[in-house]
Amino acid sequence: MNLDFITNLSSPIVMGILLGGLYALIALGLSLVFGVMNLINVAHGDLVLLSSYLAFAFLSAFGLDPIISLIISIPVMFGVGYFLQTFFMNRSFRISMEAPLIITFGLSIIFQNIYQIIWSPMSRGLTVSYA
Repeated sequence: MNLDFITNLSSPIVMGILLGGLYALIALGLSLVFGVMNLINVAHGDLVLLSSYLAFAFLSAFGLDPIISLIISIPVMFGVGYFLQTFFMNRSFRISMEAPLIITFGLSIIFQNIYQIIWSPMSRGLTVSYA
């Protein structure tokens, strides 16, 4: 077998495994929220995107490494999640079982439009020296 073929194939395989791990981590968070709270959080993916955009903002504005920006973005995302849970979800559970689903769907639409206003719908990439 040609060694060049294996070298060219190794990069997409590693990238596929890493992307699959990211999807598994996102699905694990979604299933954990559903299993514990019986809440289908439609805005879960939008909150994941918010953390990605925070990493991009820290890289472009301050030159911070995306891995180091986790030290800042994890507490920020905890605060966002706590705010949403305290002021939206806890109140909606008292109304009905369908209210949290409708509220998270509305939050998802709001987040998506805010992302388009602030960062535009063009795709972006995080380029660092070790990439």
